[in-house]
This record gives sequence, structure tokens and C-alpha cells, in this order.
Amino acid sequence: MLKKVLLVIMCLVMSIAIFACGGAKTTQSDPQVAELQKQLADLQQQVQNQQNQPVQNNQSNQQVQQNNQVQTNQQVQQNTQIQNNQQVQQNNQSNQNVGQGIDVEQAKQIATQHAGFNTSNVTFTKQKYDFDDGMAKWEIEFVVNTNKYEVEVSASNGTILKYQVESIYND
Repeated sequence: MLKKVLLVIMCLVMSIAIFACGGAKTTQSDPQVAELQKQLADLQQQVQNQQNQPVQNNQSNQQVQQNNQVQTNQQVQQNTQIQNNQQVQQNNQSNQNVGQGIDVEQAKQIATQHAGFNTSNVTFTKQKYDFDDGMAKWEIEFVVNTNKYEVEVSASNGTILKYQVESIYND
């Protein structure tokens, strides 16, 4: 800023000097006037360059901001991809636990035995694998005579988590 002010002041001084020389009836071929005019033109060019410089700096700042925004967007995309991959891995581990623990046929057998029946004497109405509260389980429902049985069996170790019996006429 101080440079600009000094350049403008020097331009004014040079203009006054040229005007003063012109007022003294010197010709343009006078070497002093020509030198002063050249210096004035140089100073005017410097002032013009100084005025253009903030625009260039502003453009540079805009480029930096755009680059930062692109980098931020890329980081967000990478973080989202990492989170998605972690979720897929967790889901795969949950699904693998089903194969390592109790399968649906074993869960049906455990549920019917708990109710005092075997699988050939019941009509199954629901057999669903579910994952609630961090626990894998089988939801098994079946009917025997006029009773409906709802049993939840741990998919990891076969323990009974829930056992409920009600009449089919209560619906």
C-alpha cells in the first residue's frame, strides 16, 4: 500500500516537472523533458502493475480455495467409503456367525424340544434370522393343535432367549 502511494506521488511530481518544463517553453526534443516523460511513463506502468497485482493475488486465493474444497470433498468421499467398507465387513462377520453357530434346522429342533414336541408334530409359521441389540437370533413360530408358540433361539449357542405360548383363538 505504501509503495502505491509513493508511486502515485512520484507520478504527480514528474507530471508537475514536465508541465513546468513545458511552461518554460522547452521543446519535446529537449533531453530533460524526454527523460522526465520516460520516467513518468515508467512510473505509470509500475502503478498499473501494482493495481493489477491484487487481482492476481485474488485469483490465486480463489484457486487455493477451490483446491482446498476439492481436497475436502475427496477426504469426505474416502471417509464415507471407509465407513461403508467397515459396515460391509461387520455385516459379513454377522452372516458368518450364522454358519458357525446354529442353523435354522437346529433352531427349529431346539424350539420344538423346549415346548415338548419334535419337528414332525408341528406346523411352522415363521423362521427368521434376526440381529437385535448386538445379538444374532432365530425367531421360530409354530402351531400345535390350538396353541401358537413363539420362540427366540440364540444363533450363536442355541440358548432360548424368549418362549411364549398363546391360544390361536386370542388373535
